Amino acid sequence: GQEFALVGTDAQIRRLEEAAAVFEFRAQQYWQYPDRDLDSLRAARDALIEAKTQFYVCLMEGSNNIFIVQMLTTLHNRITLLRATSMTQPGRLQHSVKEIKEIVTAIKSRDGARAAEACRAHIELSAKVAINYLESVELEDPVMSD
Repeated sequence: GQEFALVGTDAQIRRLEEAAAVFEFRAQQYWQYPDRDLDSLRAARDALIEAKTQFYVCLMEGSNNIFIVQMLTTLHNRITLLRATSMTQPGRLQHSVKEIKEIVTAIKSRDGARAAEACRAHIELSAKVAINYLESVELEDPVMSD
């Protein structure tokens, strides 16, 4: 986020805003249908993950640093399932939307330190939720705890 705020173009910022808006729209769609059939829920979850992935692609490309893009793309590809787990935990998605908006606001204002902190906070909160979920699954499943 910091590099994007400092070197990203106006066009890249617009694409980031658009990606954030699509993510928020997909999040709203996901919230609206909590009791639908499993196939519809999976489709909504997949659309949500794709929207979040596109946001991260825009965020990485805005750094204009090929090394950052390559490193983070590999990392993001490896943690997609964990990201889906974190995002879909109760209450997490609403916070994630707010965190994404903060990242975009910081980048739009060209505040590199604020963008870096917003990204860091988003990652830390997502990781905390995912770890709590994995620990709860481990406690419920004796095979997992061996």
